[in-house]
Amino acid sequence: MFDENTDIPGEQVLLDENVEAQGHEFFSLGAATVLLRPPAEDTRDTLFCFAGAGASALTFAPLADRLDPGTGVVAFQAQGLENRAFPDWTVGRAARRHLADLLRLQPQGPYRLIGHSLGAFIAVDVANRLRALGHDVESVTMLDPFLPPRTVRAARRHLPGVRSTLLEQTPADRSVLWRHRLWLPLAGIVEGTPEQKIAALREVGVRVGRLHRPKPYAGRILLVLSTFNLDDDRVWARLLTGELTVERIHCDHDSVVRDPHVARVVDLIAATRDRRGQAGVNSTSPITP
Repeated sequence: MFDENTDIPGEQVLLDENVEAQGHEFFSLGAATVLLRPPAEDTRDTLFCFAGAGASALTFAPLADRLDPGTGVVAFQAQGLENRAFPDWTVGRAARRHLADLLRLQPQGPYRLIGHSLGAFIAVDVANRLRALGHDVESVTMLDPFLPPRTVRAARRHLPGVRSTLLEQTPADRSVLWRHRLWLPLAGIVEGTPEQKIAALREVGVRVGRLHRPKPYAGRILLVLSTFNLDDDRVWARLLTGELTVERIHCDHDSVVRDPHVARVVDLIAATRDRRGQAGVNSTSPITP
């Protein structure tokens, strides 16, 4: 539950026209934290959301709309997206930044976390830090993350036939690649159009994700993968050593947080929560609509 003593500022966050939640008003707690569903008297628990590379916290608005009304929703986005600041160049640095706001809003567990793409790794890093502090993390939901290439290469030394989304993707055009590299030193600092800022921070996030060295996590995980995610379940099981449920949804990478597919995500979260207390057996399900 939210800390009732937390002072919620009145700064409104204006919705981008591309966000599928027209007619809503959201509030920010600093440049990187957005309250999609602020605390209320009937708030029973909170879902903390971590956006992907260069993505707005508002990408979780469709998810918030689908959740039970008694669930508070807080979303974190990249440093430098809504403010002028150096971006976080590692998952750990982003996790430390978001953890401070998370604990300010909710000083005690249990905690429920969810992240999309790079945000999934940030969510797991935050979960590991919370557990190290002695807090209870109820669950982490990872939405279509991609295994870092070095993690896949290490797994291939022990497992045959390991596939990888990032290693098998079509190489980018060299002119596009160099243009993206030129954006990197300017990300978060130089003012530009919203599209330019997003593109620069997305490129930062791509590099952060590729170079990330994920640490094992022994808690409860729901891993939701899109149709186009080629990453091997066996590698995930080596990293996510606790109670792991793997589900696949018939959609692309970005659509997993959009209607109508996000409704399936909400159902999977609820089903996983209903299974609490049962024997912790890892499971993998076939692709569902």
